[in-house]
Amino acid sequence: MFVCAAQRLVDKRVEEITGKLKQGEQVKGMYLTYLLSSNKLSLEELYTSITELLLGGVDTTSNTLSWTLYHLA
Repeated sequence: MFVCAAQRLVDKRVEEITGKLKQGEQVKGMYLTYLLSSNKLSLEELYTSITELLLGGVDTTSNTLSWTLYHLA
């Protein structure tokens, strides 16, 4: 379920970025923009990379909050 939601978000952003690139506009952004403009990854590899990044952020946030609450208790 999370993968499908992440894939929809990536698809939406990919459409925005590729549309701007086709029109010759400069696209400002960070990680996803770089990955798309470099043409080094397939779409499947792009999904995997972004999903891992999102899941990694969830883990570190939950661990930090758990640690903080433990020490506040």
